[in-house]
Amino acid sequence: MPSSRSSKLTHIALAAAIAVSGAVAGTAFTATTAQAASSVGGTISASEVMVRADHWYRLNVQYAQSGTAPDLDGRGYRPDCSGFVSMAWHLANSENTDSLDSRSLTTRVAKSDLQPGDALDNDPGDGNIAANGHVILFERWIDKAAGKFSYYAESSYVNDMNYEVDYINGGSDGYIGGHPASEYFGIRYNKIVQDAPAPQPAPVVPAATTGTSVYHADKKTTEVFRTGSDGQIYHSYYTDGSAGWSGWQVVAPGTFTGKPVSVYHADKKTIEVIALGTDKQVYHSFYTTGAASWSAWQLVAPGQFTGDVRAVHQDDKDTTEVMALGTDGQIYHSFYTTGSAGWTGWQLVAPGTFTSLNTVYHADKKTIEVIALGTDKQVYHSFYTTGANGWTGWQLVAPGQFTGELRTIYQADKNTSEVVALGTDGQIYHSFYTTGSAGWTGWQLVAPGTFTSFNTVYHADKKTIEVIALGTDKQVYHSFYTTGANGWTGWQLIAPGTFTDIHGTVYENDKKTSEVFATGTDGKIYRAYYTTGNPNWSGWAAI
Repeated sequence: MPSSRSSKLTHIALAAAIAVSGAVAGTAFTATTAQAASSVGGTISASEVMVRADHWYRLNVQYAQSGTAPDLDGRGYRPDCSGFVSMAWHLANSENTDSLDSRSLTTRVAKSDLQPGDALDNDPGDGNIAANGHVILFERWIDKAAGKFSYYAESSYVNDMNYEVDYINGGSDGYIGGHPASEYFGIRYNKIVQDAPAPQPAPVVPAATTGTSVYHADKKTTEVFRTGSDGQIYHSYYTDGSAGWSGWQVVAPGTFTGKPVSVYHADKKTIEVIALGTDKQVYHSFYTTGAASWSAWQLVAPGQFTGDVRAVHQDDKDTTEVMALGTDGQIYHSFYTTGSAGWTGWQLVAPGTFTSLNTVYHADKKTIEVIALGTDKQVYHSFYTTGANGWTGWQLVAPGQFTGELRTIYQADKNTSEVVALGTDGQIYHSFYTTGSAGWTGWQLVAPGTFTSFNTVYHADKKTIEVIALGTDKQVYHSFYTTGANGWTGWQLIAPGTFTDIHGTVYENDKKTSEVFATGTDGKIYRAYYTTGNPNWSGWAAI
């Protein structure tokens, strides 16, 4: 019997992961090459078979023994178990369970020798289609020694497309996909080729570009992402109770420019990482609780972009939005909603040219705000509220002159969105909007002091907004505002140390802890944290 059944988004994260010698290996695709390479009836790689299979799984193609459903290129295949395998292998016709076991098409293999893209069939090729014939597509070994594996199947009128984990002997009930495990035999498409395992990169010191950090609440894990000196995106993570931070690991092969951004999709227990490829297109990779690895990089939608990319999750719609600055200086968005077939094409937020941007989700109003720095150095906003016909035009937040990055944060206890910006005088200002007010406030100085970069974090337990800033002396300071206080505190040193950038911030709600990550002058990333009840921030420690 199946030991688990995956949700659609959970398994999208494994769409192009393949197994080599019983261990999971990343796909050899890069951010710019993850497209179909086979022709109908031609040679096909195992990873492409998985991408094609996942296409039907993502769409939850309904089971039927007549009619057709399209593959990635629009070619129709019969949407039953054998038609699905025919589609995944990119065959010329929709074969049946009997004809798939033909030596002109496949070769029998021992079940212990199954490789990604092989199939398990229970209908010997004798010219008679068995009434109980069934075939499933083998994905990978999870634990080869134990016989544990994963597979895709177009199952039945009841289950349609599904992805399951089972044991080659059928586990406790002796069945795989509703049929006796002992009746299955392995077959391998004669024109399939296995992908070479992706080489494991040597650890690298992250390059001096800003990155991102995110908290995976379901796993109680903090993730930090970084663009490596080789242009690849790396991550390091710490899970509550573990011995320490992991080493730097490649998310998935691909080369990128600038900083990645990350977002946590709580509904699906999924972290998304968004990055700008060297081809100026925007890609995403994601990890879902229970997945064996990160997904391969996948194109969000075709388009040319430069500089800032941002992401936000709209909880009430279970939608992740990505905002990007086009090469024309305008801001575009693409979004993915749970249950949809994929990301939308890029759509213009509203006409206007800008140099940087950020986003915030105002939960009380079910509104996404895009905050952008205009070419006139003033800060504007455009917003979309659930149920509206579209985005508003750009509106000035408040008069003022600013430079560089913008930061946004939502203070849930006050139903307030804050925008924090670096003035042309090097000081940090904020403006805020609270549900029910007439509009955004004018810009107000957080506290006197000059800085080069900054970030923000909301400490929910203390109802406190913190601004974390890099001083001109390369040390990191913080100023905070707590609900009910008369104003912001003066700037206070977090802990001694010299840095080049504020890398990211995270709030761990289960530990009531705010974390700050900063790039040291030695190129390493350091962490400091504050937990409710402690008198001060911790010292800096390399992750």
